[in-house]
Amino acid sequence: AGKGKAKRPTGPDLPRTRLSTEKETGEVVEWKGKYGWITPRKPLDHPLAGKHRGRLYIHSQDLISAGSLASGTVCHFHVFSDASGLGAEECVVDGECDPEEEEEEWGDGGEWTDEEWA
Repeated sequence: AGKGKAKRPTGPDLPRTRLSTEKETGEVVEWKGKYGWITPRKPLDHPLAGKHRGRLYIHSQDLISAGSLASGTVCHFHVFSDASGLGAEECVVDGECDPEEEEEEWGDGGEWTDEEWA
């Protein structure tokens, strides 16, 4: 069959380790169709943070509601690390609906229990 090396995962398919517990905020500095770069508002404390000039990789797969981003867009995201550096995932544009944050606003009081229906 085919010779050569097995195709290694790249970009959005590399194994990831999430670094953030709360979402970070940053600004899109570059968008290239399917991926781009975000500069975080506050510098990240991580050995790989200096890679890619302190910017985070973002792929269109990691956008929650938007299909693409534009330079200058403020967004909120979780930070991950992979073999090529740091990136952003579960990214939402500032002002857009974030399902994760909506749950927090409702708290635990929004759940119905079976007893209330009895």
